[in-house]
Amino acid sequence: HMKAGAQHVTELHGRGSRLKCMSCGAHRSRNDFHMELESLNIDWLEAVLQERIDGDLRPDGDGYVARDSYDDVMVPPCHVCGGFMKPDVVFFGDNVPKHRVDRCRAAVDAADALLCVGTSLAVHSSFRFVRQAKKNSIPIAVLNVGPTRPETEGIPVLKIEAPIGPTLLQVAASYQK
Repeated sequence: HMKAGAQHVTELHGRGSRLKCMSCGAHRSRNDFHMELESLNIDWLEAVLQERIDGDLRPDGDGYVARDSYDDVMVPPCHVCGGFMKPDVVFFGDNVPKHRVDRCRAAVDAADALLCVGTSLAVHSSFRFVRQAKKNSIPIAVLNVGPTRPETEGIPVLKIEAPIGPTLLQVAASYQK
């Protein structure tokens, strides 16, 4: 959304393109981190690539690395405090930071309607806002391919069963005329 120019965006589950220090909270570009990680471990990486068997990929696209130990991999520390960096996202089982939830709740309270795009709303962290919209008696629309939690739980929604990209392009084009 931010790449498209939106200015008022709450990244409920964080942003995968940056890292956050677990100690001091400093942020760093994930791309910069990966470049440093590669430069610190170039010999290790070259050895692993030589050991790799072509076509030996896992279903998620990751390569299989036949190593029992990763003790010789050097992980770049936080440049501010030396702490451990992790992707700045909410992992399954983690909690969404309260200030983000509060901001989203306020947005739903101020909204005339709720539009959910490209989500099954299966996880509570986003589904709670659908429940809030229902409680506030505002219309709810969902643009998604496949079943969604509001549908399975009997919450009335306008369901648009269509691919996101082409559908939003068509909507945008209709407003440009």
